[in-house]
Amino acid sequence: MQEIVDGLRNMGFTEYEARAYLALVRLGKSTAREIGETAQIPQGRIYTVLNMLAARGFVHVLEGSPATYHTEEPTGVFDAIRDEYCESVNALVRQLEEQRNARDLPSPFWTISSERGIQIMLKAAVRNARKEIIIMAFDPRHLLTVVPSLKTAAKRINLDILAGDKPAFAGLGLKVRGMGSDLIALLEEMHTAGTVMEYDRMHEECFFLIDANVAVSIGTYAGKRNATVIRMPTLCFMMRKLIGIAEPEIGPFELLKPVGPERVSG
Repeated sequence: MQEIVDGLRNMGFTEYEARAYLALVRLGKSTAREIGETAQIPQGRIYTVLNMLAARGFVHVLEGSPATYHTEEPTGVFDAIRDEYCESVNALVRQLEEQRNARDLPSPFWTISSERGIQIMLKAAVRNARKEIIIMAFDPRHLLTVVPSLKTAAKRINLDILAGDKPAFAGLGLKVRGMGSDLIALLEEMHTAGTVMEYDRMHEECFFLIDANVAVSIGTYAGKRNATVIRMPTLCFMMRKLIGIAEPEIGPFELLKPVGPERVSG
């Protein structure tokens, strides 16, 4: 139950509000005393807490002696909150885009060093994919946080996960291909042949290629997890061609019709 309370707190509830709301959902129509006892909230505070929830539309009060409280179906309540939140975010994005300096062109390469930033960027990139996503990975643990987003994306685009150890990825619930020997040889050669580049000091976890247009390499460098984003269509298209040659089952990439600038971060 603490997980639900924590989730409600992330939605802006106080500790007491979260506990009271959860108690009322579980109890059904109840008095303040019953809610307070179940939620372990002092009787001197429970009325204030319930009045705050009522003012925000989470709780309804039925006058009487004593008064009783009830909630609407959580689905309806939180669907409305989600819609309002999405509308607010969309309006804010439009306002920020209007203020953006047209001369501030994005760099074709950048690095994200915070875990939250990496997850936001990855989920946005997956959500904005228009045709295909190719992922190369050797450890399924590095994909766990984006599995729900990938499952949603797989319903509308081509998703190819190329695994270095295919059986290890069986629990993801996604279609996975084992990397072919040609691709494995190519990756090994890239990191061992010729002059060792600075990049090779990074332990790479996984690699995303979205629409042959954006690439994301995630790994650990100097003990810190980083994501390097490459938004250079020519280079990404060359990467896609190499993968297609090494993995013929994926097939060639069909060029997309331009629809405007692509967003990588939400």
